[in-house]
Amino acid sequence: MRSYLFYRFLLCLSLGIFVSTAAIDGLNAAEIKKGDIRSFETLSLHDETYTNAVVEGVSTNIVFIRHTRGIAMVKIKDLTLEEAKTLGVEAMLPASAVPKPDSSKRLNEEWQKVMELMTGFVGAGLGLAVLIAMPVFWILWCYCLKRMCRKAGTESGVLIWLPVLQLFPLHQAAHISGFLVLLYFVPFIGGIVFIYWALKMCEAVGKTKWLALPLLLPGFNLLTVAYLAFSKED
Repeated sequence: MRSYLFYRFLLCLSLGIFVSTAAIDGLNAAEIKKGDIRSFETLSLHDETYTNAVVEGVSTNIVFIRHTRGIAMVKIKDLTLEEAKTLGVEAMLPASAVPKPDSSKRLNEEWQKVMELMTGFVGAGLGLAVLIAMPVFWILWCYCLKRMCRKAGTESGVLIWLPVLQLFPLHQAAHISGFLVLLYFVPFIGGIVFIYWALKMCEAVGKTKWLALPLLLPGFNLLTVAYLAFSKED
């Protein structure tokens, strides 16, 4: 019985020496670059966590890591891309382990950039068009009001080209007091004054008072003013 235990002890000892020798030989065979040695307080690889880990060397397919519990030999092919980057061996990963760029995702990103650029150009174009159209529209609008005043038998003067102040020559053309302009700023009363002006203006240019109705409606008032300005007297 004692001889059996003795021989078993010798066998275990021999195996331990063989494993230790293999690990040391593998470490000596590793391509150790002192400038590339990396150390970690804690290093997690797969389900293993190593404390005070130091990358001692790298062979063609194994990373040798010394830690508080001994030496670990990690196969490079078993590493994920992030783990390989942490250890500095991503260039040694098999080609199949490195994810290929998603061409559809890249194409989608490029398309989004193109759309953003086009949207910027369109927005800038619309903004420029509005800036150009606003003064042109204002000139045409004021010109129509000027012709209305002239058809009513009055001269509008320079005030017809100025916002708010153009209400005074318009009241003069409709043969109502200019002081009523002040009532436009009074709620409800201002609406009544505007209706009164529309009725009197249609009468002043020789048109039916029914045209005062579209003159009060947004959108239709633009066409009505143009009609009153350029149409012949009834």
